[in-house]
Amino acid sequence: MFIQFLISSALAMELSETSLMTNIQQTNAYKGQQAEIEGQMAQSQGVQSKFQPQLQAQMNYGESKEDPLFQFSPVITVNRSSTVGVAQKLPIGMSAKIEGFSDQINIPAFNVSRANRTGVRAQMEIDLLSNFLGRRDGSDFKSAKTKQKVSELRSVLDQHSLTQELRKIYWSYMGLEESYKIGEELLASAQKQLQEILARKKVGAADESDVARGQAQVSARKTQLSVIEYQKSQIYQQLKIQYSEMTSMPYVATSQALVEVYDCVKSLKKEQEYSITSDYTQLVGLLKEEKKYTVSQAKTVSDWDLKLQGQYQQNAVAQGFEASRQGFTDQPKEAFQVGLQLSVPLGGKLAKAEKHAVNQAEQGYDSRIGQIQQSIKTQHERAIKSLELLSSAVSTQQQSVQSLRTSVSSARKKYSQARISQIEYILEQDKLFNSEIETVQSRLQVIHETLDYLKVFNKQQCQFNKKVGV
Repeated sequence: MFIQFLISSALAMELSETSLMTNIQQTNAYKGQQAEIEGQMAQSQGVQSKFQPQLQAQMNYGESKEDPLFQFSPVITVNRSSTVGVAQKLPIGMSAKIEGFSDQINIPAFNVSRANRTGVRAQMEIDLLSNFLGRRDGSDFKSAKTKQKVSELRSVLDQHSLTQELRKIYWSYMGLEESYKIGEELLASAQKQLQEILARKKVGAADESDVARGQAQVSARKTQLSVIEYQKSQIYQQLKIQYSEMTSMPYVATSQALVEVYDCVKSLKKEQEYSITSDYTQLVGLLKEEKKYTVSQAKTVSDWDLKLQGQYQQNAVAQGFEASRQGFTDQPKEAFQVGLQLSVPLGGKLAKAEKHAVNQAEQGYDSRIGQIQQSIKTQHERAIKSLELLSSAVSTQQQSVQSLRTSVSSARKKYSQARISQIEYILEQDKLFNSEIETVQSRLQVIHETLDYLKVFNKQQCQFNKKVGV
């Protein structure tokens, strides 16, 4: 039991804004993001790996006991061959291979036993048209490297964006917790008021209608608390799904967050070159580069294909591997061959495919780039206006709450002196409750708007733009 208690205590976690951020990489949402990023990284690395050198080796053994078809059609009874070498495809429209080889055959009909050829050869293939100087492969290679950079940057941006979304949920919970505390105060006040009415009724200073109104007020306050409690449980479950070890969330007043939020508001108002505070600006540059390479690749779909192929080798022939190897060392013989390979697409299907591929690449990248650029501009302009209006509203509402508190306090005295009716006193309390709830909601709007801004402008220098792990 003690060990289980220690284990459960170790796994328990009080979720604060700081722990929410430091544990972001343990959330299911983050893991889902990273799975997608890892897939993109794997694709990029896979393309780049095509241009890395490869060690290639092969061994073959064949044996035949067939009868010859005719006298001068001998049967190779034993055939051995082996090769080992290095091959590489270069992103400049060229591929090369160098290997050592050894072949051995037995032909009893011609008294050939263990005839062995040993040597080395070099092979090369150069693209002269569609992939000349790496027009296709070079673009493919550069595009893969750029996509890797895009994926790495996306990983940073997605994590930052997810953090702000979870912070929004966190502060929404704190706003409800704050509203709940306000509701509890009003419930306590309503219950106290009901007790006073019941005491008055005993001495004939109140009737059944007064008691009914008092009971209705208590029920209304309880209903309000139940609604808030339900909303809290919904948000708590959202966070629990991501932070399974979470056991509680200590209350933090939304007013505390506003101090750091207003620091951000001041910073973004002063920012002249706001685009430099967002890594999305760098992402736009990478996408433009990626578009260039992708379009370049697409424009080679219908091109003719002409390859220059060449092979050069040195070898020696003798009986047995050792003798042929020695012959190769002492006096190798040379051989070479050169060839051209041409491939011409017939019909217009590939030309149409190329046109569609180019259009798809251009329009797809233009759409993504345009959306990001517009988001950067719109988010900044919207935040400037929205945060200024919301901040002003919060300030006005806070003044209104102070005035209403004074008014309720005064109404309380008047009600106890029978100078105002019970209904008037309840209305004054409702005004205060609604005003306090609206103030909390306005503060939440300011917090959410700031977090939305920071999702895009992740490099903004301000207190509320907290970094993961800080």
